[in-house]
Amino acid sequence: MVRWTVFCCLILAAAAMLTGCAGVRQGTAPMLRPSSEIPASNTFERVAEGKELLCTVESREQAEEVASLYGIELVDFSYSVAVFHTEEDPFEVIRRGEENDWPPLEVNRVITLDDPVGVK
Repeated sequence: MVRWTVFCCLILAAAAMLTGCAGVRQGTAPMLRPSSEIPASNTFERVAEGKELLCTVESREQAEEVASLYGIELVDFSYSVAVFHTEEDPFEVIRRGEENDWPPLEVNRVITLDDPVGVK
C-alpha cells in the first residue's frame, strides 16, 4: 500500500511539472518573450522608440502630477507604473528632474535575453 501511494505521488508530481511548464494559462502573459513577439498595443502605437519614460507612483493622480511637473504626456498607468511620452530628448527630461529633485524617471527599454547584463 505504501509503495502504491508513493508511486501515485511521484506520477502526480511529474504530471504537475510537465503541465505546469507546458504553456501559459489563458489571461496571463509569459514572463519573458523575444522582443519580436511583443505585440504593439493601441495605447503605445504613437510612442516613438526611446521617447517613453517610466516612473513608479502610488496613484494615477500622482502620475498626472509628475507629468505636469515635467511637461510630458501621461500615456498609461497600471500596477503603480506610470508610462509617459515626450517629444524632447528623454535624457534631458531626466536630467531636468534630477536638477529639480522631482520624482525620478527612467527610459523604458526592451531587454532581451541576449543583451549584456548592466548595459543601458
